[in-house]
Amino acid sequence: MARPGEPKTSPRRLLARQRQSKALALRLEGAEYAEIAAKVGYASGAGAFAAVEAAMKDDRRAHVADELSMNLRRLNRLLLAWWPRAIGLTPEGNPIPPDLAASAEVRAILGERARLVGIYPQPGSRRQERLDEDLLRKEAERVARATGFSVEEVMAEALGIFEEERR
Repeated sequence: MARPGEPKTSPRRLLARQRQSKALALRLEGAEYAEIAAKVGYASGAGAFAAVEAAMKDDRRAHVADELSMNLRRLNRLLLAWWPRAIGLTPEGNPIPPDLAASAEVRAILGERARLVGIYPQPGSRRQERLDEDLLRKEAERVARATGFSVEEVMAEALGIFEEERR
């Protein structure tokens, strides 16, 4: 168990990670948890089980990070390929009319990159709800200024329309 404020690179934590990796290797070879505990130095099979689980969790995190990095590099290469045509340039930099299909590809690539790195909140999440509420309030303020209604009246009307559309 990590101690509060203890660096991830402290000798104690590095030794623990090394023991977890050894426990995982033994488990992959077919060793039982009690045997792993005896060989690696855990007090019980439960300790060996926890070590194997921790090692697998770290391994999954590393795999996910590698996969994310690879996908972002691929998207960046695609973006570099489509960008000039989308903004109206040949690969040599000469002006041409912007290509709408290339623009659509660029938008899709940018959207996918933003989704992968977590810029966009998950639909239905509390963060998305707060963004929706903020956008609704700002738009209600704009409409209220233009129409003379109060912000609350505009928001109530908008929410009523949303409810009718859901039915």
